[in-house]
Amino acid sequence: MVLVLCAMKEEVSEISVNIKDKELISHFKLGFYEGTLAGKRILVGRVGVGKVMSAMVVQRLMDIYKPEAVIFAGIAGAVNTDLEIGDIVVSKDCMQHDLDTTSLGFKIGEIPYTGMRILEADQKLVDAAMSYECSEEKIITGRVLTGDQFINEKSEQKRKFFSEELEGDAVEMEGAAVGFVAEMNNVPFVLVRVISDQADGNAPENFRDFLHTSSVKISDIVKHILEKLDN
Repeated sequence: MVLVLCAMKEEVSEISVNIKDKELISHFKLGFYEGTLAGKRILVGRVGVGKVMSAMVVQRLMDIYKPEAVIFAGIAGAVNTDLEIGDIVVSKDCMQHDLDTTSLGFKIGEIPYTGMRILEADQKLVDAAMSYECSEEKIITGRVLTGDQFINEKSEQKRKFFSEELEGDAVEMEGAAVGFVAEMNNVPFVLVRVISDQADGNAPENFRDFLHTSSVKISDIVKHILEKLDN
């Protein structure tokens, strides 16, 4: 069983359409589909927005399904200025940008007394994702930053800090929480993020169309990863 998870229902829509022999299951009043995609048993659904919601749901799913891997996909803002709308970031690693106990002597993102700060994605899953062939957009490996904050046009200084000090490429609100739960359960994970904006609050002009296009990309790359898992 592979968990294929997103934050929003729009991000997961195209994947769910392509599942074979699917069965609708409810957890925490959220709908999930269990079935087969690319010959693999998967559970696909949304975990909600934010670190607490996503971590809570993923841990419940871990306890029930004992997955062999977690693929977490969706949209994100870019803090790497080389990235454009529609480009794809595959996590080499991730961290929480809003976990700040520096006054106690810890680094930004470090979970006190654990030594855990930067969470590395599974290399096999990263390699599988990076073998996906894009047409016009770029696909890169990078660092995904996570925090319970929506980064907008008023956050120029913060975006610069994310890029230069934390060496981030994309910023969103769930990935590192999902990665942390996976790490604590010894389950391989990877994050796949389609760039929706420059972390400035300026979404594509027709955001509904963008969400649909992104959901197709997400479905395609998830299917590609699943196909590569046994290769």
